[in-house]
Amino acid sequence: MGDLKTPKSRRSVRLTAVATDALRGHLERQLAEMEQMGSLYQPGGLVFATESGTLINPSNLRNRSFKPLLRRAFGEDGPDICFHDLRHTALPCCSRKAPIPSSFRSF
Repeated sequence: MGDLKTPKSRRSVRLTAVATDALRGHLERQLAEMEQMGSLYQPGGLVFATESGTLINPSNLRNRSFKPLLRRAFGEDGPDICFHDLRHTALPCCSRKAPIPSSFRSF
């Protein structure tokens, strides 16, 4: 993948118990997929990968996963946002539920 742009690019992120449980479940499913694929699986240490372990093509993520999820959540007349817009919408959505910690605002 390559080096990070700056030393500050590497940081720790505190996860909620729900997020941690979701990632553990994802890892269990991923390990089962790896076992099923056998020697065809290309381990690269990726958290989110294709079924064969390779990098996800951004176009595939956008068209096969993200856009259908948007349509399912909002219907055909829903917002036409791109995947990276989510980082700007997460804070306002979360702040409606509970106060946002100052450490989260720095992102």
